[in-house]
Order: sequence, then structure tokens, then C-alpha cells
Amino acid sequence: MPERRMIPLSEVWVGPRLRLALPPDLLLRAANVYDSFGHFFQPTFKEWHDGFCHDVHPEREIAWWERLSLFFHEYLAAHPECGDSPSALRQLAHECFCAAMER
Repeated sequence: MPERRMIPLSEVWVGPRLRLALPPDLLLRAANVYDSFGHFFQPTFKEWHDGFCHDVHPEREIAWWERLSLFFHEYLAAHPECGDSPSALRQLAHECFCAAMER
């Protein structure tokens, strides 16, 4: 496994757009995960959708977000006190994301 390291944000770039739009089945899945979880990370569905249009394998990326959304909602159901405000929900979503990226 490659070594993980922090890189400056200035070194992160968006790759080329690989498709104009997602196929209908992926578009529906992307919309569902945006409504349930993605809105914590992108302010609009258009920006959320556009991100997947840059992915080589958007179906894998959407599946990853679906699993993360499921974990978030299961955790929240078990710990409802963690979602007592919009800012607490956003914080929890970002903590879930960070934890998933450390795996």
C-alpha cells in the first residue's frame, strides 16, 4: 500500500471532465445520496453531479458515498443527540468523511 501523506491544497486539482452527464441510473443514485448526505459537502446538486462527471469510475464513487451515507444515518439513529442542530449534523458528516478517508 502506498504511503499516505498530507499535501497542500494548492497541489490538488480537478481532472478533465470525462462525460457531460451521468447515465439515468447513476443520476438517480447521485441525487438520492445528495439529498441524504451530499448536501453537507456541496451547496448544489449541480456541483455534486459535476464532480462525478470527472470520475473515471463514477459508479464506484457513488457507491462509496452511498455506504458513507448509510453509516452516517445508522450512527445518527443510534446517537440522536449528535444531530441536535444543523451545525452538529454538518460536523458529524465531516467527521464520518474524515474517518472513512483514514481507512
